Amino acid sequence: MLTRRPGFLFAAILQFAAIVLSASAARAVQDERQPPALPDPPAAEPESPTPPAPQVVHSRTLPNGVRVLTQPIDGATHAAILVSFSAGSSHDPADAPGLARLLDRLLITAADEAEQGRTDAQLDERYPDGWIVRSYDALSVCGVVVAADRAADEVERLARRLLTLRIDDVALAREVKAIEAEMNVLFEERPLLKPMSWLVAKAFRHDSGAPRGIDPVRLARLTPDRVQREWQQRLVGGNVTVVLAGDVSRIGLDATVDRALGALPSGARPDFPVTVHPVGAVTRDIMDSGDLPSRRHHGTAAFFAPPVTHPDHPAFLVLGTTLTHYAATLPGAESRLDFQYNMLLDPRAAYLTPHMWRFTRDGGPAAALGWWDAHIKKSRKFTQADARRTLGALDWQLGAPLRGGVIDELGKRPALLYTIAFATAYRSHYGDEAFWQNYRQQLERMDVRDLNAARDTYFADSNRAIFILKGD
Repeated sequence: MLTRRPGFLFAAILQFAAIVLSASAARAVQDERQPPALPDPPAAEPESPTPPAPQVVHSRTLPNGVRVLTQPIDGATHAAILVSFSAGSSHDPADAPGLARLLDRLLITAADEAEQGRTDAQLDERYPDGWIVRSYDALSVCGVVVAADRAADEVERLARRLLTLRIDDVALAREVKAIEAEMNVLFEERPLLKPMSWLVAKAFRHDSGAPRGIDPVRLARLTPDRVQREWQQRLVGGNVTVVLAGDVSRIGLDATVDRALGALPSGARPDFPVTVHPVGAVTRDIMDSGDLPSRRHHGTAAFFAPPVTHPDHPAFLVLGTTLTHYAATLPGAESRLDFQYNMLLDPRAAYLTPHMWRFTRDGGPAAALGWWDAHIKKSRKFTQADARRTLGALDWQLGAPLRGGVIDELGKRPALLYTIAFATAYRSHYGDEAFWQNYRQQLERMDVRDLNAARDTYFADSNRAIFILKGD
């Protein structure tokens, strides 16, 4: 979950992380016997007068194992400081689903040896350009954006918090309550979003069987000693990456980083067991609504992606982004379909969420999914143009030069520096710059046969899970 700074960071992530288009189309119903071809790419945005800038990332490893990635960006007046741990929600212990989220919250809000605990409102005041804590499936991150002349002080503060974080009963109770409130907002107070989120969460199951991967009741049973041990396990140098992006070439900053972060405990990354797994192929999992207050049918289909490091992943990325565009422009959809694949936010699966209440008169969820299948199977084959469009849309997050338009926006919205820093941390988690250069080259030379083979493999009945929620 994002912090209370959604106006800055939430918009930044969604704008630049992936193509995510809501479904909208003409009201005319298309004859399924002659489905439309996948639409042409949208017109290119006007070129910025600012030339693209190569992403230069200086990587070094401190003696204790901490990786430091420094990414200077000419023209930036602020700096993003991000710490990333190579452990996320997929590594939550079997008896503590939601632990990664709890540790995120504690890192940014709990007291340390020099400061009292901080509220979200106090963090908003201290970091007006944005702050964020978030758990992903394989990563947990904490980041702030500050004026460049504050960067050294923030590095010192970050190191102090990492080393002297105070986890007590008061802090645990406060943050478990905050997590429960987050879940209530997402699942209880937004009745249309709740069923969709609940169904998507079922595509991956925690070993505990906890719904949605977070269980505030179990988190409330954890003792400070237990949480402190879990925190210390993640704090070893080999599990920590720090990214500094923006105006980070000031004299003395490297020395501050070496001194402050060099004090973290040495050690290799622990072998955290993976406790969250895809359910695999599910033809139809039909459930009564139970405690979900819904009078309509809802449904989700998850198409499981290969690992980011798998040779097929570039093709899956092309298919996911192309189908996202397709669902948004398909005649007859009438705002009834949403398709999404966002590699940065969740690389594990692409999701099709037919808005089932719109299909009720036409046969309900089964008819909606069948209608989608018919169009996909009968539509024209994917082409190299689809791969080029994907690379053009996502090139900078894959390590290509920053576009002039992105650089221009940094002057207006410094919080975009966090998005750049996170993309850098994300890439470093899965491979070095040579790996990502090869990834981009695969997109450039993507063969049509590769795309259609990937479609037959990953967007097939044997690789998807379908969940249908029956209304009251």
